[in-house]
Amino acid sequence: AEWSRAAMSWQDAARIMVWVRWREAVADKRSLFRTLVMPVGFVIYIMVVSKTGEEPKDLGTLPPMVLMTPGLCLSAAVTTFAVTLVRERTAKVRHVMMSQGMPPLSYWAGTLVPHYSHALIIAIAFMLTALYTRQDFVIEPVSGDSSVVTSRVAPLFVAVAVGPISVLLCAYNFSYFFDTPESVMRTLPLLEMFLGGMMAMLANLLLSFGEMETLRLNGLRLHAAMSVASPYYAMPGCILGLSFACRGGQPCGKGPAGFFGEWYVFTPLLG
Repeated sequence: AEWSRAAMSWQDAARIMVWVRWREAVADKRSLFRTLVMPVGFVIYIMVVSKTGEEPKDLGTLPPMVLMTPGLCLSAAVTTFAVTLVRERTAKVRHVMMSQGMPPLSYWAGTLVPHYSHALIIAIAFMLTALYTRQDFVIEPVSGDSSVVTSRVAPLFVAVAVGPISVLLCAYNFSYFFDTPESVMRTLPLLEMFLGGMMAMLANLLLSFGEMETLRLNGLRLHAAMSVASPYYAMPGCILGLSFACRGGQPCGKGPAGFFGEWYVFTPLLG
C-alpha cells in the first residue's frame, strides 16, 4: 500500500529547530561554558569592580568598561552562533534541510528563539548586576540616598530585551559574507567593539566636557548617528542616554515615560 508523509506545519518544524539548537548548545559543554558561564561571570566581575553608586554625586562620566561590557559579553555567544550558521551554509546542511521540507521561516524562527534566549540571559545578568551594585545610571545621583533606584530601570529593561535581537539579526546577515569560521571569529567581535562599546565610550568622553559646548554637541551628534546606524549600539547607547539624562545636577525624579521621551534614550532603542 502506498503511504505518504503527513504535511508538517511550520510551527512543528520550528519546534524541531528549537530542539536541534538546544541539543547543539548542551552537547558541547566547553562551548556552553565559553558562551554563557564566562560572559555572565565577566559581567558580574566588571560591574562589581566598576561600582559607582556608593555615594550620591553628580554624574560625570561612566566607567568605560560599563559601556564595553554588554557588547563584549554578547559577542562571545553571538559569534559562536554565526560560526554555526556559516558551517551549515558551507556544508549545505541548511540547503538539505530546506530541500527536505523545512520552511525557511521555521528554520530562522527555530534558530532565533534559542539564540535569543541564550543572549537574553547574559543581558539580564547585566541589568540585575547593575541594580545590585547600584550603578549610577540607574540610581538617583543627587537625592542624598544612593540606594534609591529610579524609573530609569524601565528603559534599561527595554534595552536589555531588544538589544540582543538587533545583535543577533546583524550577525545572521553578516554570516552570508563569510566562508570560513575563522573569518567570522576574527571579524564579528571587532565590529561589536567598534560599532558598540567604543563609539559609546567616545560619545561619553565628548559629553563629559559639559563646559565646552562644541565637544558636547559633537558627542550628541555621534550618539544620534550611532543610534540610527549601528545595531550594536542599543544597549550601550541606552545606558549612555540614561546617564546623560541626569547630568548637570538635575534630579532624576521623572517617571518612565519621561525618560522614554528623551531622544537620547529612545533613539538607540529605535535604531
